[in-house]
Amino acid sequence: MTVFDAAVIFVIALSTLFAFIRGVVRELIALIAWVVGFIAALAFTPVVGAWIPEFGHPAVRYLIAFALILIGALLLGALIAYPLARAIRAAGLGFVDRFLGSIFGLARGLLLVLAFVLVAGLTSVPRADWWQNATLAPPFVVLSLSLKPWLPPQWADRLDYSREGARSAPEKIKA
Repeated sequence: MTVFDAAVIFVIALSTLFAFIRGVVRELIALIAWVVGFIAALAFTPVVGAWIPEFGHPAVRYLIAFALILIGALLLGALIAYPLARAIRAAGLGFVDRFLGSIFGLARGLLLVLAFVLVAGLTSVPRADWWQNATLAPPFVVLSLSLKPWLPPQWADRLDYSREGARSAPEKIKA
């Protein structure tokens, strides 16, 4: 087992555990809050940034504005999620909420690892020994390469897992 394998197991297990503890309702509302917060921050950062006093470089106040909007959206999401999650548990659906949350967390963990593998394919990371000897890298490499047609061309062209074994990920999986 390499560092990559341990990290993959850790990320997936932690994501699954946290989502089980929080439940699917709180997880979905948090996801919506992140998306809405990010979109709102992109849209309203210049407006909110104008209200913030200048701190040296002008970009600092826009960074602060972006963070404030995003944090505000996350807090609003938490305020909405808390009573909903309590109502679901009070209705006796707590186990269902947690079970579905763990499935959500598992999917999120897998997507986080896949995102890392995609970004790693744009760098020299796949040439490292800890990557080459990883048991869990080949399935994610195969999945990453299957997403190539949907990536922006400038990324798809740079995606490279080559070095003995990385290109032959499908053969490693069959073994």
